Amino acid sequence: MTQKIGKAIQTALNGAVESQKQGEYLVMGNWNYEPVEPENITCCIVVVDATQPQLKWKVLNSIKVWGTSIYMVNRQCYLLGTADGEVICVQGDSRAVYKTGIDDLVGSIWAKNEDDFWFTHGKGLSHWKGGKVIKFVSCGWLHDIHGLGPDLAVAVGMGGKVMQFDSTNWHEIESVPTNSVLVSVFCASKKDIYIGGWNGVLFQWDGKESWNRIDIVSDKGIVTDEGVYGIVSYLGQIYVGVGARGVYKIDGKKAVKVHAAYSSRLNIVDEKLIVTGLDSFAEFDGKEWRTVSVKLPQI
Repeated sequence: MTQKIGKAIQTALNGAVESQKQGEYLVMGNWNYEPVEPENITCCIVVVDATQPQLKWKVLNSIKVWGTSIYMVNRQCYLLGTADGEVICVQGDSRAVYKTGIDDLVGSIWAKNEDDFWFTHGKGLSHWKGGKVIKFVSCGWLHDIHGLGPDLAVAVGMGGKVMQFDSTNWHEIESVPTNSVLVSVFCASKKDIYIGGWNGVLFQWDGKESWNRIDIVSDKGIVTDEGVYGIVSYLGQIYVGVGARGVYKIDGKKAVKVHAAYSSRLNIVDEKLIVTGLDSFAEFDGKEWRTVSVKLPQI
């Protein structure tokens, strides 16, 4: 896409996965004009060299789609969800576009392999296998999905909706203690599941009936109502991304701030915590943080 002279550019980074090359990883982002021109949104895959004292990045390739999620299948393959309901399978230099028949954005992906995965969207959940959608679960708008092996997955979405997978079927959870929009989920184990959403909603759930509320406490001691957009386990600790409020770590019944990086997605890549959001990302190796600004396009 050719940049228009004099038009302001908006960048939004939205997830990271491992690269084929050790010491590098890929960051997915979109760029557009301000004000937004949906027909001109371009998705870029940025390759980051993490072997130098300062992080170095460059655009690896770009696709004329709105990328909504990225999921690593293995070091040679990742799946890219799009706003028009397609899923793009990227293996090396080759791309395969999966026409899912879902005319809605792909919220998140949970995959067994590149041709066997579940994905969330505005109408619920769909299972892609063998080159087609083989199952559709109608349950309303779902944002995020996370699973452990073939027998456990949880998906969350609008109105406090929580769906649980039992290796065969999906079941709606009736005990959810909120009707807020839920946008993030992480399954640490079958009995230790974390769910976050708008209005500062953050819960630890035992997979059955017990829900423990976790307060997000700012560095000034104030409980925030900012949304929780990403949750992940790193070095035995649960980290949460709280948008413009930064990155927090759960400590008992509260989450405390550990870094100021804008955080929309959290991923573990090559034993590092990668935090993406807007036009920058941060990397944490357990000791030190490194941050870098990414100004798209640089194609």
